[in-house]
Amino acid sequence: MSHNFIDDQDLTRVKYTGRWIRGGGPSEHHGTVASSTIEGDYFTVSFYGSIISVFGTIDATSGGVVTNYSVDGAPPAQVTSQAGGGDTYDQQFWRSGWLNVGDHELKVTMIKINPDPIPGEGTIWFDYFKSTDPTIRPPSDSTVRRRHVGEIAGGVIGGFIFLALVLAIWVVLKRQRQKGRVSKDGLERLPDGEKQLSSLSRDHEGRNKNMSGGAS
Repeated sequence: MSHNFIDDQDLTRVKYTGRWIRGGGPSEHHGTVASSTIEGDYFTVSFYGSIISVFGTIDATSGGVVTNYSVDGAPPAQVTSQAGGGDTYDQQFWRSGWLNVGDHELKVTMIKINPDPIPGEGTIWFDYFKSTDPTIRPPSDSTVRRRHVGEIAGGVIGGFIFLALVLAIWVVLKRQRQKGRVSKDGLERLPDGEKQLSSLSRDHEGRNKNMSGGAS
């Protein structure tokens, strides 16, 4: 289930009819609200989902303000506002019932306004709308656990492969050193048996030379 937030100033989806006033402050969604003090003014909100909720701000002059809410031309639901103890933000004005998942249009109409000597007061301030789409679901706990197990298993297998490569390289290098070691003078070292055979061969050649010299 996912939620989509629509700001009151998203004029691609919110269409105002009448004398609506833009206001707002840092405590409100995106710092804006919309209000009207004219009975009969209305606006529409286009949304996708199965539920729509309306949020806004009330104050001490909002008690008794009446609004109508209708989705897709259905008979409207009428709501009477409570008064706030000063500016009271993020209040849910109304929430629809379950709708078929799809595109819908909400219509909100100002029915009764409180006369107030201060311009712009005696009403309610619409801040944002939240639509709900139940077809998008977050991953379940079991999915997250399987993902973590897969990551751990992958890490372990990768570690074994790395160790196997290191061991294989070490074995190859060791065999190469055993087949032929190089002495300090750059000559290839031979195994001990071959050293002795080479030494005996050189001694035998020396004796042959000596014997040849003696015979002459």
